Amino acid sequence: MVQTIKFSEFDGPSPIADGDIVVGLRGGENWQFTGVGEGGGGSITKIITQIGHGLSIGDYVRINTLGAYVKAQADSPANAELAGLVVDTNGADEFTLQIIGYVDTGVFAGMTEGSVYFLSDSALGQHTLTEPTALGAVSLPVFLAETTETGWLRHYRGIINGGQPPIDTGTSSNPNLVEVTQIGNGFTVGQVVYLSAANNYALAQADTLVRASAVGVVIIAGDTFTIQTNGFVDGFITGKNPADIYWLSDVTPGLMTLTKPTAVGSYLKQIYLTVDADTGYIQETQPIEILAPAVGGTGWTLISTQTVGAPAATVSITGMTGYYRYQVIIENMVPSVDGDYAVFRTSADNGATFASGAINYRWACTYNVPFYYADDTSIRLSPTNVSNFVANGGTTGIINIINPANVTYYKPFIIQTSATSPTGVVAAGTSSGLRLSTAIIDALQFRYLVGNVNAGTFKLYGTNA
Repeated sequence: MVQTIKFSEFDGPSPIADGDIVVGLRGGENWQFTGVGEGGGGSITKIITQIGHGLSIGDYVRINTLGAYVKAQADSPANAELAGLVVDTNGADEFTLQIIGYVDTGVFAGMTEGSVYFLSDSALGQHTLTEPTALGAVSLPVFLAETTETGWLRHYRGIINGGQPPIDTGTSSNPNLVEVTQIGNGFTVGQVVYLSAANNYALAQADTLVRASAVGVVIIAGDTFTIQTNGFVDGFITGKNPADIYWLSDVTPGLMTLTKPTAVGSYLKQIYLTVDADTGYIQETQPIEILAPAVGGTGWTLISTQTVGAPAATVSITGMTGYYRYQVIIENMVPSVDGDYAVFRTSADNGATFASGAINYRWACTYNVPFYYADDTSIRLSPTNVSNFVANGGTTGIINIINPANVTYYKPFIIQTSATSPTGVVAAGTSSGLRLSTAIIDALQFRYLVGNVNAGTFKLYGTNA
């Protein structure tokens, strides 16, 4: 509350001139009260002792968590919690703080008469004619200029900006914003996050229902970060394709991607609809599981397709659940090294690990004469290396798997491949493989014994016929 001493309250000539300062005690502390004549101004000030305060006349200050007076700034609600204005300094360890009221000459200069000044969100302790509009900043009017040097110090409630553009741009927004402190989170702007069972935020991913239940997108990073859950966003998420839909990735944690998930067991979660490269709409959508076709059909159903576009050490085929029989169609699995052997391994945990022990597999191949390998680290796709030359297009063939979910017997594979020698001789390759385990098989991994897989298309089909 502004404290004033009116001259009219004195009988006879006032002993106090307009603007004189009356010093008194309140609660054992020094306070100053400016004398006010009829129609005059008034203020409340307090003398603060703080060793090495480092403040200057004209600084707006707040009180930090240690109880010290520091420069205020409208970049966050905590930093904009205004205590007052420094109107005088009495050395390095003492200053005069004005809490509210009329500010006379000697503090400011060069102001615009009749203008409202806001606490700056970019310059510590300063005011500005430009109202802060950045997302998360605070719009806090602090001063009304009477002349170029004088005016009124105000104490209003600030408004936290939601990031919406000005009304005169023709757009509007009503986003939901969440500010979270989580030390060392490592998030970057544009990443999608979900709330984990440990009650911490983590990078979302469309591979499970829990991780696909994303709550929003990080638009301000740091130990204290801001999540926007929906609505228009401008200038925070950048470098996107205009007028496009972005999905939560089922491959890379936290990524919004143009690649729509297709793998059975993954989830469709639409995250962002772009307007242009730097603006768009964050969308609240429910994750939808990608299901295998209903069982009981007699035809083959395509489950997944993988195409190798760059050299890869391995290619994994996952999602072998829900069907009785499976076929893997391999089209031109091209090696990086001529004469290399194409092989594959199996998994019982949907591709998290693949069995590669010295006696995990047995296989037999027919090419002119039968060839049998008793114990091996993988199953060979072709009887010899004749089909595995870059110029010949590598290995092409079909693998048949029957009831890989049974847990009673070892798992057999029936393999047919096309074998072509460097001189153009074509031979039919027939192979059989065996996984020496009764564990289920729900994923396969293809590779070459020596080099990379340089190219190839791998298609997984299922049927219950």
